[in-house]
Amino acid sequence: MPRLPLLAPRAHPRSSVAVLALVLGLAIVVGAAPPAGAHGGAATVPVLAGVTPELPAGVELSVAGTAVAALLELQVSGDTTVEVPDPSGTSWLRIGPAGVEVDAGLAETYRSTNPEGGGVPSEVAGGVRPRRWVPVSTTPRWAWFEHRLHPGGEQGPTRWEVPLRVDGTTHVARGTVEQTPPATGRVTAALRSPAPEGVAVDVLPGQVPAVLVRLDGAKEVVVRGTAGEPYLRFTPDGVAVNVRSQTYRDTELARGSTGLDALPPAGGVDWQPASSTPSYAWPEPRARAPLDLPEDVRTSDRVRDLLTWEVPLEVDGRALVLAGVTRWTPGTGVPRPVGDGGPPWVVLAIASAGLAGVVGVLALRSRRQT
Repeated sequence: MPRLPLLAPRAHPRSSVAVLALVLGLAIVVGAAPPAGAHGGAATVPVLAGVTPELPAGVELSVAGTAVAALLELQVSGDTTVEVPDPSGTSWLRIGPAGVEVDAGLAETYRSTNPEGGGVPSEVAGGVRPRRWVPVSTTPRWAWFEHRLHPGGEQGPTRWEVPLRVDGTTHVARGTVEQTPPATGRVTAALRSPAPEGVAVDVLPGQVPAVLVRLDGAKEVVVRGTAGEPYLRFTPDGVAVNVRSQTYRDTELARGSTGLDALPPAGGVDWQPASSTPSYAWPEPRARAPLDLPEDVRTSDRVRDLLTWEVPLEVDGRALVLAGVTRWTPGTGVPRPVGDGGPPWVVLAIASAGLAGVVGVLALRSRRQT
């Protein structure tokens, strides 16, 4: 989600909504998030040593440590098609000219969205759900939790291997897992200017900070998603989410939604109720700091601005923005994951923002999956 390049802002911004989708599920650390081993291990960084035979032009593989587990990212261009097998050798992920597909009947599809490797539906684990390729992105780039990179995984604590099939030819990515020093502070996000008139805003801590919006006199607020699309709509009667928003789709994928083939295609507007009160919190990836902070930042004894960010809004028809800043703040806290089961950012949002928005999201998800 390298100098761990996958999730760090660059001069050429990444447009991958697939990466965004997985990263949304990583808001589980209150404070700094040095690359860390999964399953409660010490801070570790997976390093890609190379691929044998060398990958052809147009196929790029990178690896990143996150707050809880390692991600692999694969980007493909041209007419090439790449498949990723699970540990049994069965392909669960396919990336090609048309975009990204996953096999909705294989456990690895669901394990890959969960840093602990869980979340596999019972009908998939029992072999009842049919094998079927399901499109999940039109962009030929994907990132996933690759559990073969994790300490204690199939390849042992220090070395790892992941096979790839490129137009039918098998390539093997190999690497190591290295220890990293712990960070000595935390990453925080805050507004840079007052909230728009008629709107109350709080920024909640997390590796992907959450934004809590409440109506405070305004009659309607529309929040634009990461692709500029209508994402959330606040009125005195409650909050609705646009289920055809790319941001909604990405968030559902990040939660490990079992209804991959039931998600509506992106494009257009279809408002569905998400909360009966005009208050809602959501993870805001535009406020996310780089996960691979340089050592001089992670050990700094002074506040450092990491990035500024904006969330477009329409407040009673006026186009406005929420402007914020994400900073490094020195300290001695040791970050650790929150929660142990469902999507960790939901645990964080419940603890920090109350139940209104999050329960609305879960209720919506439940309705769409029944």
